[in-house]
Amino acid sequence: FLGAVEVSQLLLPESLRLLPLLALSFTKSPALRASKPQNRDVSWKGAPSPDADGRARWLQHLNRATPRALSAAIYPAVYSLRQILDGERAVPLDASVASLQGDDVHVIFTGFDTYLLVGKQASPRLQEEVFGGPPPARGIPTGPADGH
Repeated sequence: FLGAVEVSQLLLPESLRLLPLLALSFTKSPALRASKPQNRDVSWKGAPSPDADGRARWLQHLNRATPRALSAAIYPAVYSLRQILDGERAVPLDASVASLQGDDVHVIFTGFDTYLLVGKQASPRLQEEVFGGPPPARGIPTGPADGH
C-alpha cells in the first residue's frame, strides 16, 4: 500500500480535504492577524490589522459562534446588489476577486460584519438605488468613521 503513495503526500479523508485551506484562511482573520506596530514612526505595509479592541471583539465572536457563523467568517458570502435590484434571486457569488465586477455593488457578509463594496465603474443610477440618493461627490468613505 505505501509503495504506491509518496511519503510526503498528506492523506486525508474526503471530509477533511479542505482543512489546510480553511486553517490558512483562519490565520488571516482579524482575530489572529498581526497587530500594527505601536510606534507611529514605523511604516506598516501589511494587511489592515485590528487594534486590541477589534481583536477582542473577534475573539469574543469566535468563542460563541455557531459552526455556520465560523464558516462565513472563513469564507464570506458575496452577493451582487444589481441582481437583487433587478428582481433576480440572490445567489451567492464565489468569494474571490474574479467574481467581483467593477460596475456593480456587492454585499459581503462575514458572519459578524456586513460590508458594501462599490465598484469604481458603478453607475450613479445604481448607487442612487442602493443609497437612496445621489452618490457622494468625494466618494464613499472607507474605514472607521473617526478616520484612524
